Amino acid sequence: MAELSRLIAGVQPVAVPSLEGQLAGTWKFGRVGGALLCNVTLTLTPGQHGYVLSACHANESFWKLDGQDLLFLHADGAVTSRLSRVDAQYWDGPYIPHPLTPCNGPCPRHYISRR
Repeated sequence: MAELSRLIAGVQPVAVPSLEGQLAGTWKFGRVGGALLCNVTLTLTPGQHGYVLSACHANESFWKLDGQDLLFLHADGAVTSRLSRVDAQYWDGPYIPHPLTPCNGPCPRHYISRR
């Protein structure tokens, strides 16, 4: 028992990054079954409606978590995508139409990927 206590005492805890920390960085962003739209960078810089998101359209200006879902938000704060984790390198989910960018026909599903 003393040997086990000595071994445990020498073990350093391993820091597990938060989900936000795991998501931060550059991802491919596109439409499921369609075109790559651009690379996006999820930053940990606080902004008006969540963390700042560097992307190719005002629909993807901020990001935040809602439970285990990843939300992309328009510059005005409206949610425009709700992505769910498929695995650590891939998330996907529906585009939520913004009044300035409605869907012409069925709304696409968006994805982010590090694959």
